[in-house]
Amino acid sequence: MMDTNWRLTAPWQNAKIMVPTKFICGDKDTGLKSFGTEHFVKSGAFKSVVPNLDVVVIEGHHFIQQEQAERVNSEILSYFDKFTERDVHPNHAPEDK
Repeated sequence: MMDTNWRLTAPWQNAKIMVPTKFICGDKDTGLKSFGTEHFVKSGAFKSVVPNLDVVVIEGHHFIQQEQAERVNSEILSYFDKFTERDVHPNHAPEDK
């Protein structure tokens, strides 16, 4: 089965993820602390694969959205603010209200 997966995904072997992406995790998250992930994130290797990446590592563990709900919400909302209607469509005039 694994051979089939590798064969099917071969065309995307060196592909980059080009969509804007925000990665939020806790500094004590086992996912960050395992398998060299922390080095991958902090060394810039992650950003080399995802050029439009915004990384936020905050105090907490794996369930950071529960441990630091306000901070996570703030990070997400501030990220969305980057993509306002004006930014997406610079020629779009605001509606009269």
